[in-house]
Amino acid sequence: MRRLVFISLEFSAATFSGNGVYARSQVRSLCKQQCELLVISGKPVGHAGPNQTEGAAHLIEVTVPVWGRLDQLSGWAELAEQAASDAVVEQVAIFQPSAILGVDWSSLPAYQALSTALQAKGLHVPPYVYMNYRVYLRTCLPEDAEFMQGMESAAAATAAVTVALSRSDADFIKHQLLPPQKPAASVKVLLPALRSDMAALSLPYDMDVQHNKLESTHTVSAACNTQPNVHSDASTAAQDSSQPATTVAAARGAHDDLSPSKATSEMTAKAVDESPIRSVVKQTSFGARVSPSIGRRTTPFSTSTPDDSDGVESSPGDDQSTFLRALQDHHAAADGMLHQEAPSQDCMAPAQYAEPSCDSCSRPYLTCCVRLSPEKEPHRFVELVEELAHQDIVQQLGIVPVMCASATTPYALALVARLQAAAPNCIIHTQFLGPEELAKVYSKTRLNIHPCLYDAYGMTVVEAASQGAPSVVNGGGTVGAADLLQAPSEVFEMNLALPFAQLSSQVAQLWKDAARLAEVGQAAVQKARSWTELANASVLMTLVDDILESSI
Repeated sequence: MRRLVFISLEFSAATFSGNGVYARSQVRSLCKQQCELLVISGKPVGHAGPNQTEGAAHLIEVTVPVWGRLDQLSGWAELAEQAASDAVVEQVAIFQPSAILGVDWSSLPAYQALSTALQAKGLHVPPYVYMNYRVYLRTCLPEDAEFMQGMESAAAATAAVTVALSRSDADFIKHQLLPPQKPAASVKVLLPALRSDMAALSLPYDMDVQHNKLESTHTVSAACNTQPNVHSDASTAAQDSSQPATTVAAARGAHDDLSPSKATSEMTAKAVDESPIRSVVKQTSFGARVSPSIGRRTTPFSTSTPDDSDGVESSPGDDQSTFLRALQDHHAAADGMLHQEAPSQDCMAPAQYAEPSCDSCSRPYLTCCVRLSPEKEPHRFVELVEELAHQDIVQQLGIVPVMCASATTPYALALVARLQAAAPNCIIHTQFLGPEELAKVYSKTRLNIHPCLYDAYGMTVVEAASQGAPSVVNGGGTVGAADLLQAPSEVFEMNLALPFAQLSSQVAQLWKDAARLAEVGQAAVQKARSWTELANASVLMTLVDDILESSI
């Protein structure tokens, strides 16, 4: 049985993004692959738990002062400091892992600190597997670019293998982040799978009827049972994609007058920068091993073991300055925030605005379910609805816009207000939705809009597909989920940077084509449900076994 340490800033405590969801999915599936795991993760101040271990033998949670963000001002330094504490080092030493898997650049300082402590005790230092859930350099602020490039380059250089979520990100890492001495073959692609808690849910009635009918005359391709196009590390064709790596820029429609003050942002940044590890990283070359003499904080951590339950549970435009200000304002508003408790009213749904047309009665929703932060570009969805409403298409076609909006930053609240003004019949979900709640939304979704021009993967695209809801994504290979769901048969690709008058026309025409939507939805549901957590974990274990065998 393989023993693995899994480091992730976000895990099961107050999950706020796709990182936590996917981290839990991977731990859960690895445990089912006869692996024993020790998880080291963060948790917000005041979080009491209990939390899901997802089958891990041990869960060590470190309290971090900043929650709800994964950037430079997140709790990565506190995670690293506690990873080197005597109690954690002792538990890891007893556990004797064969490898350490770390999610994103924020796991690197924790790995380095833990490695230094193990080495000081004369103990074996396991190899590092860099689980790149997203290339932050592609969406960060200009002032953060040097830091992000340094950290992500160092993570790729340190790792025995780097695992990216898409061909686009793998290509970017190889050409922009990997040092010359590191072989490109050390960068692999592993597509995220539909999480088991959503895969276990029933199909909607309309999709179930189609599914049974289709299965009576057709057989699903055997290729669907393995990772499409990027299976294992034997195939490099998909990994060496010729698609150019693009950096997201434009974010239209952000409201700068709702931004928090610059002074507040600077005060928070100053407080966070007091971390000893942050100081060392700033004073030394990026990616340098963390000094073992760093002063350690007394941040409390907790450990837990699993109980009897089995727990289950995101083309550049012409307005870059607006995007950057929106991103800066969003980050400033999130500074120091703990996980936000959503309002008691978890769904704002005004009275019906217009009766849906006959062919869309069972699926009247035009849905957007991405995190309301500028890098996910939900403003594009809002502007699309505004244009559809302006042309009276929302009312004519009986479209019900639906948006997930659990964030409470000025940027998010401004988008909610705009959507409600444009389409009074819209539905706003203000809670972080679990699998059952997501399935209810997607089972009534006629078309899902994934608005960002770039996304490392876009798990909600696959989750929507699992309930027969086809998605529109940006074309050009910049959204990772399109590596799994192939256009034009399983997903719709459009140029989302087009003027909204033109884009709204394309969406309206697609909305009217019930036969095509049903055909693509049917193909998407089969593909989404064919690539499973266990298949994903099997490929990951092959990668880990390969690096362990090569080190013998």
